[in-house]
Amino acid sequence: MSDKLKFDDRKYTVETLEMEGRTLTFRAFENIPYVEHPADSKMQRLSIFVPEGYYEEQKIGPYDLKNAPIFMPNTVGGYMPGPQERPGRDFMGRVNASFFALLHGYVVVSPGVRGREMKDGNGTFKEFVASVVAASAQKEIDLDQVGKENAETGKSDLSTDRTENRRRTQHPGMPPYADPMEQEWLTVKEGKVTDVDFSAYVRFRTRMKQTPAFDNTSLGTPENELFGNADTQFRHFTEFSASHSKAGGEMAEEPQIRMMNPMYYIEDEKADKARHYRIRHGSVDRDTSLAISAMLALKLKNQGVDTDLAYPWGLPHAGDYDLEELFAWIDEICAE
Repeated sequence: MSDKLKFDDRKYTVETLEMEGRTLTFRAFENIPYVEHPADSKMQRLSIFVPEGYYEEQKIGPYDLKNAPIFMPNTVGGYMPGPQERPGRDFMGRVNASFFALLHGYVVVSPGVRGREMKDGNGTFKEFVASVVAASAQKEIDLDQVGKENAETGKSDLSTDRTENRRRTQHPGMPPYADPMEQEWLTVKEGKVTDVDFSAYVRFRTRMKQTPAFDNTSLGTPENELFGNADTQFRHFTEFSASHSKAGGEMAEEPQIRMMNPMYYIEDEKADKARHYRIRHGSVDRDTSLAISAMLALKLKNQGVDTDLAYPWGLPHAGDYDLEELFAWIDEICAE
């Protein structure tokens, strides 16, 4: 291994941040190269952030320097380059997940990632998706009931607070908050969701993109650029769009198409897969079909992989909205 890829634990800084009434002191090992021959030496680097107390033999919950889980934030959006993320605020000014992960006792490893524009079962599938939608609505009803009980007793609960925040937030281009008890496409009996009119639900969500949404016949989507190469910026990646191309676009090579599709690797016995997956897809996220996350979850489950899929109620294409639940899921696995 090249010397420049060897980790030097003597090169670090110690920093303290105060945000939202919380104080965090951490050790930062930054801008570490992780590729011997990088295509982009500025982007292909990572940073490691560790709670400073670990170096003073302190513990955070059950964790210390030797057993703390590694939390890797994802800053990629729309296949664009994803920069390293330092603990602090994100591009929207919100306190980011890395800050809260360190407070919780995780070690944060944040890699920079290259992206486009850089140069050089049981029942039908529809029934399965509808069942996940129903579960999302049921959770919202249950949280609402807990919130009402807390209001009567004067208690406060973070999960119900998040529900109220969603109700007050209007996301541009999204339907307003929908009380599950008032939706004609949901059948609710005695506080339990018993049926989903899926066609009516799709009309409620509305459509964002024309079909084909990703491999556009006009060859102008971010996905078309994702499958480009050094010579051609935009290329097709499905036989249908290539054969109906209005731009005379060429087809990407099969190996490149395969590398972007995790479904191939889930079935591959040679592929080393994680043992646990947690997938969240907002119930009114129209950037990507709910079918995509459902197919991924079913493929994993069919291969015996522990998979937790949910469509959080009333949320669009977003992230970091349920960090407490995410951390609890991580902690439960690590405690096994």
